[in-house]
Amino acid sequence: MASDQPSVIRGKQHFLDDCSFAVIVLPSSCITNTMIAAAAAIDATKLEQQYTPEYAQPSGQPAYAETKKLHTTYAAGDVIAFEAGSVLPNLDGATVDVDLQVDGASILTAAVELDDTHTAYEIVSGTIDTEDIAAGKVLTVVITPTPGTGSCAQGVFCRAIVREAAE
Repeated sequence: MASDQPSVIRGKQHFLDDCSFAVIVLPSSCITNTMIAAAAAIDATKLEQQYTPEYAQPSGQPAYAETKKLHTTYAAGDVIAFEAGSVLPNLDGATVDVDLQVDGASILTAAVELDDTHTAYEIVSGTIDTEDIAAGKVLTVVITPTPGTGSCAQGVFCRAIVREAAE
């Protein structure tokens, strides 16, 4: 008579030879990162990849208008974060907007605005509006300075954090 209930083995078990299973289901937390040997030789194509492409304008001159390629995705994934800052801050009402775009369209709710309230090397985070990204997409950074009555920041820098799926 067949039973719908699985067989249960209670107590500790020790196998001296190989053990094979047609299907094995493990609890999600039973294998942790520390249990995987450094020499396990897991192919990189089987792992999620994280990239942190960065870009910076020269430190010795005011920010200038520029669109610069930052990264091309290899696989589908997510844009996790985008941050910007400057080596020297804006003065007297000057601002610099730093936008992250995918194939020419912004993926932020609004460009990161560096204004005269931000200090040197202060990291300002953008808010990602569309985090999903397909393979083969081009991320660009668009820098737009507005001098106002003061001088624009120098050495504007930014970085994105992109996680791509295993291939």
